[in-house]
This record gives sequence, C-alpha cells and structure tokens, in this order.
Amino acid sequence: MEIIIINGSPRKSGNTSFLCERAISILENQGIKTKYINIRKMNFDPCIACGYCDRTGKCFMKDDMTQIYDIIDKSDGTIAISPVFFDGVPGKLKGFVDRTQAFYASKYILKSPTIDRYKKRYGLLVSLAGSKPYETQFIGNKVTMEFFFKCINTKLIEHMQETDIDNIPIDEREDFLKNFDKNIKEIINLIKSSLC
Repeated sequence: MEIIIINGSPRKSGNTSFLCERAISILENQGIKTKYINIRKMNFDPCIACGYCDRTGKCFMKDDMTQIYDIIDKSDGTIAISPVFFDGVPGKLKGFVDRTQAFYASKYILKSPTIDRYKKRYGLLVSLAGSKPYETQFIGNKVTMEFFFKCINTKLIEHMQETDIDNIPIDEREDFLKNFDKNIKEIINLIKSSLC
C-alpha cells in the first residue's frame, strides 16, 4: 500500500507543510509507505495544449512530471494539501494539475487509459485559506482539485476547508486536527478493505 502526499504550497514551511508532515507520520506509524510530492521543489513546465497527449495518451515533455504518472497509477490513495490563492490554487500546483491532462486524454479522448481505471483509490483534499471566511473563498480551489481527483481515478472522501489561517495557525486547531487524523484513518481502512 502506498499513499501520495501532495504539498501544494510554494512556501518552504508553514501550515501546509505541518499537515503534510502530520499525515506522513500517521501513515508511517501504520506501516504504510508514502510518496511525498513537494510541488515547490519540482522542476516542470506547464501544459502548452499542444495536443500530443490527445494523440498518444502521454505528455511529450521530459521533466519532473514524467515519473509522476507512474507514481499516481501505482498509488492506492492521494492526500492533497494546499493553501488557497485568489479563491484558487497556487500557480505551480495548477501547472501540476494541468499536466495530468495526459490521463484525461488517454481515458476520454483515446478511450485507452494510461491509468488503471479499475483500481480503487481514495483521497483527501485539504484547502487552507488565510483570510476570514467569505462566500467565494473555495470555489476555484474546489473545482480544480475535485476535477484533478476524478482525472487520477481517486474517490475523494472529504474536502476539508479551513479559514483565517493567517490569524490562527492550523497547529492550534484541535478540532480540525482530530478530523484530519480521522479522515486519514478512514482512507487507510477503505484501502485495506479494497485490497482484501
């Protein structure tokens, strides 16, 4: 069993990194392998909509994204954690998501998936907003990331959203952390059940 942890923050440390480290600790204590993808440290170009994947199901670019397709295909689950920027996701995370267009093209255009569509995968999405709550705060983030989970054939069990992080850091929010831990344990149980 292997679960991917995606850190979508451009910051070296902070709320997102704290939750990623907490997730890794919980999983490793349960004997589960993790693959930590820190978007900030990756070197890749954004999708240029060239149409290559529409014809081949693969991306022509050879960079840090190249190995990601295989990692996602072999994974049993994904936990994506990201700050919210302008009601959406940080630019580099959006570039990462856009590059999974190769999966989309192989499944829906070519009808010849390059990802195992029959494998059960489960996911958790965590979105952290710095400002106090307002109506549209998570709209862009929600649309982009929920579509990403569909694209990588991963059933999203929960989309956790937390606001006002700039004033009250995530490590001071006991109720949120309890729910976070609970959701990770639920993913573990779902994966275990699907592997039986």
